[in-house]
Amino acid sequence: MQHLEVLIPCAVIAIGAIVHIEVSIATLKNDVKWIKKYLNDKEK
Repeated sequence: MQHLEVLIPCAVIAIGAIVHIEVSIATLKNDVKWIKKYLNDKEK
């Protein structure tokens, strides 16, 4: 059962990292959309 003591923190860190990356990608996509909209409005 000693493996669990190592695996659980690793799993938590891995899941946290994946969630963080997903959130970062979503935020980036929103920023890009917002920037494009801003630039389009500026050109009018």
